[in-house]
Amino acid sequence: MELNHLIALSSFAGLLILLAVGIPIAFAMAIVGFFSFWLISGQTASLGMVGIVPFASIAQYTFTVMPMFVLMGELVFHAGFGRDVYWIARQWLGRLPGGLAIATVFGCAIFGAASGSSIAATVTVGKIAAPEMEKFGYNRRLAAGSICAGGPLDAMIPPSIVMVIYGVCTQTSIGKLLIAGFLPGFLAAFIMGLQVILRVWRDPSLGMPVKGVTWKERFESLKGIWGVGVAISGCIVTIYTGVCTPTEAGALGAFSVFVVGLITRRLSLGAIWGSLLGTMKVVGMIFGIVMGAFIFNYQFAVSGLPYAAANFIGQLNYSPMVILGVIFILYIILGCFLDTAAMLFLTLPVIFPITQKLGIDPIWFGILVVQLCEIGMITPPFGLTLFATKSVMPHVSTTDIAIGSFPFLLCHVINLILLTAFPQISLILPSFMK
Repeated sequence: MELNHLIALSSFAGLLILLAVGIPIAFAMAIVGFFSFWLISGQTASLGMVGIVPFASIAQYTFTVMPMFVLMGELVFHAGFGRDVYWIARQWLGRLPGGLAIATVFGCAIFGAASGSSIAATVTVGKIAAPEMEKFGYNRRLAAGSICAGGPLDAMIPPSIVMVIYGVCTQTSIGKLLIAGFLPGFLAAFIMGLQVILRVWRDPSLGMPVKGVTWKERFESLKGIWGVGVAISGCIVTIYTGVCTPTEAGALGAFSVFVVGLITRRLSLGAIWGSLLGTMKVVGMIFGIVMGAFIFNYQFAVSGLPYAAANFIGQLNYSPMVILGVIFILYIILGCFLDTAAMLFLTLPVIFPITQKLGIDPIWFGILVVQLCEIGMITPPFGLTLFATKSVMPHVSTTDIAIGSFPFLLCHVINLILLTAFPQISLILPSFMK
């Protein structure tokens, strides 16, 4: 092994040490990347690199889609459209065994079509769903699990910040990635809903169905869908038809929600300011991670490690499925400890060239990676939606939330297996795009 390769590999150990002592991941990646690059290329080159890379990493047109998606989700949240989405799901699905838990999952899925943040979905739908399930005597683990596992569906269903990050890292079409996630996202929701029905059918005490909802009440609830419907049509439909680029579609979606919020008088000046402030906080955090990650990954580019790893894997006689299995295990382990954005920026520069060497479709692989990120959001000890669920159900222990999420976690794993075995689930919609 060459010295440059050894330095690049050792940087992971340095990163873990800094994270262990509590340094934020953006700064940890930047510090380790800077000194590793110094060891590889020298002082002058490393100082020049940190003067250029942070700005160049975020001054990309493809990143302009991210603030638009975040702003759209913030406006949907502050306008209260999440309540309408959950109520529709509750009225139509509540009559099923465990119907409120199923409504929570599908409420998160529908909310995901108007927001790119899994945390926003978990908190928004969770604040409404948790009291409703407690009112009907639902098992607290089932209730917490449906909220915790439903939120990550936002990462798969467009618009999705996770897909934007993958597209930027791999130079893959963001528009096709976004559309490719639509069927896999709702397939995961369907699997989770079926799991709830089977469990409650065996043990009705887990969650009784909601009775007495008339068909008139169901159809009346659909009046609340138009706020989110405008965002969905303004974003997803325009991307699929090729009318707008993802950035233009995100801006159109955010503007549409803004107009609807004003017309319905759901957006006050305070709500608009809260939406802008929330957008700045989220985008600032992500861009901080982006700059740190690009500095960290710059050493990989000059060390030649990604290409050496790709050539080494390509010379092995293992099938692509075996290599994919190893990648899956790696992501599941990393997902227990790292933020999704950091995990993607850290791994894709090394892993993506390997998948290309094996001839794996980048759109299909992107959907598999997003599904793995969803699993990482649920898995303890640092699953982000575990903490988000705890914030809306403070009286439920983190242990109970994790245990309640486990059956739903298995549903995400089943969905991963189906997406791996049948790539067309992910590829059929993008194949019709222009």
